[in-house]
Amino acid sequence: MQTDNASEAGSVKSATRVMDLLDLVSQSGPMTHTELASSLKIPKSSLTPLLQTLLGRNFLHYSAESKRYGIGVAVNELSNRSQYSVDLLSHAPPILKKITDRTGESSSLSFLIGDRHQAAAVALSSKSIIANLKVGEGATLYAGSPGKAMLAFLPERMRESYYQRVKFVKHSVNTIETLEALKRNIEEIRQEGAAYVFDEYTPGMGGAAVPILNAAGFPLACLNVGVPVFRFDHETQVRCVAVLREAVHDIRVKAGII
Repeated sequence: MQTDNASEAGSVKSATRVMDLLDLVSQSGPMTHTELASSLKIPKSSLTPLLQTLLGRNFLHYSAESKRYGIGVAVNELSNRSQYSVDLLSHAPPILKKITDRTGESSSLSFLIGDRHQAAAVALSSKSIIANLKVGEGATLYAGSPGKAMLAFLPERMRESYYQRVKFVKHSVNTIETLEALKRNIEEIRQEGAAYVFDEYTPGMGGAAVPILNAAGFPLACLNVGVPVFRFDHETQVRCVAVLREAVHDIRVKAGII
C-alpha cells in the first residue's frame, strides 16, 4: 500500500517532469518523442502519458508531419492572462460597484481556473433577494454564465479539448446535459458576444456575462451579473448586457488591454 509520503513524492516528481519538459521544448524548439526521452532521461513508457496529458490541455502541440512536439497555445495564453490578471483585479471594485448600482443586481469579475470559473471580486446587490456571489466560488464552465462566456471565446483547439473531457452533472432544472446542446449554446454565445443562464447551476438564479478579451480575442476574464430568475425578464437581460459591455470597455481601458 502506498503511503501518503510516497504519493506526495510521486506527485512532486511528475510536476518536476512537466516543468522540465516545457522548459526544454521552449528553449530547444520542437522535439521528437525519442529526443525528449533522451534529453530528459525519462523512459518512453513514462513520457507517453505525460505528453498525452499536455497535448490534451494544449500545453503542447504535435506536428504529424515532423513528428515533433512544440509549445502549445495554453502556455502562451497563460502568460498573457498572468500579465493582465493583477491589473484587472485592481480595477474591479469601482467597476463592479457601478454595474451593481446601474442594474440593481450582484456582479462579479471571474477568471478561468482549469475547467471552472471562479469569482475574484464581487459587489452585492442591496435587494432582499439576490444572487449571493462570493469570492473564491465558481461553477463548471458549461453551467454558469461566466464560464460559458469564456469557454465560447477560447481558441478552437482549447474548446475542442474541453469538449473531449467534459463530464456533465445536473445541477439545476435547466443544466445542459449533452455535448450537442453545449456546442449549440456556445455558438450562440459567440454570435451574441454574451452568455445567459436561467436556472442552470444555482436553483432559482439566472445571469449574464460578457468576456474581457485581449487584442487577439482570448478571454482573460469576464464580468457578470447574477439575477433571480423571477425578475430576469427580456428587458432586464438587455439592460444588464448593455451595462456589462460598457463595463468591459472601461476595465479594458484602465488595465491597458489594447
